[in-house]
Amino acid sequence: MFLELVSLYFRVFGRGENLLILQVMNWGYILTGAGLLLAFLGLVFKLVIDRKEATIQKLNTDFTSLQRQLSEAKENSPDARAGRLLKKIGILDKDIELLSQDHAKNEQALSEKVEELEKTNQELEKLKVEIERANELLEEASYYKEQFACPWCSGEVTEIFGDDEEYRSYNCGYSYGPNGNYPCPYDPEYPKIEDYALEIRKLGSDKFFCVPKAKNKNAHKLSLQPQGGSTEDEAKQKIIDNYNRLLPKRLRGLQI
Repeated sequence: MFLELVSLYFRVFGRGENLLILQVMNWGYILTGAGLLLAFLGLVFKLVIDRKEATIQKLNTDFTSLQRQLSEAKENSPDARAGRLLKKIGILDKDIELLSQDHAKNEQALSEKVEELEKTNQELEKLKVEIERANELLEEASYYKEQFACPWCSGEVTEIFGDDEEYRSYNCGYSYGPNGNYPCPYDPEYPKIEDYALEIRKLGSDKFFCVPKAKNKNAHKLSLQPQGGSTEDEAKQKIIDNYNRLLPKRLRGLQI
């Protein structure tokens, strides 16, 4: 009997001990996993911070480089160069005037100053020629832009044809010609739907025709085609839908 009780005791309490050990082991796994997760999150956070700092450092470097380039461009601009040459010529003139007071004593120095003055004047004349050429190129560029570029966004012309009536189109979408006009998407005075009078013509009991008429000069930039419908509202709505379809993405939501 005693041996049976002892055996029962170990079977009952021994199983509980195993359960306790399993619980301790489970908590160990959980704590270890949590530790690994925290370590991983810490590594990711560090990588994000390092990348952010590297990005900021690169931006600061680029900004410094741009500032240096801007400063160099200002220093080397034609106006700045001409100003420095004129200032140098003024100083040389004064030096020559002083040295000329005792020509025999300062003959060598005077000769060097005169030679330097001649070189500076030549450099100034050369700069004037460069400026004149640059102005010519600017005029040519302005003419090209006026003739072959969109006046609002400088988009390049893609098509030019027509004898009696010219048709032109640009890569921005701006076009004009006998078959209709479409304004540049960046035109600050892009036509609004309110710039058109939607006139209704009744063709039958259930047939209506809506014709958009320009109220002002601005409306002529965009050609809207007449639309038909079984009701006046339907015909008008087709005109409005057509306008919204042609509306540039940047203006959608801004027009009413």
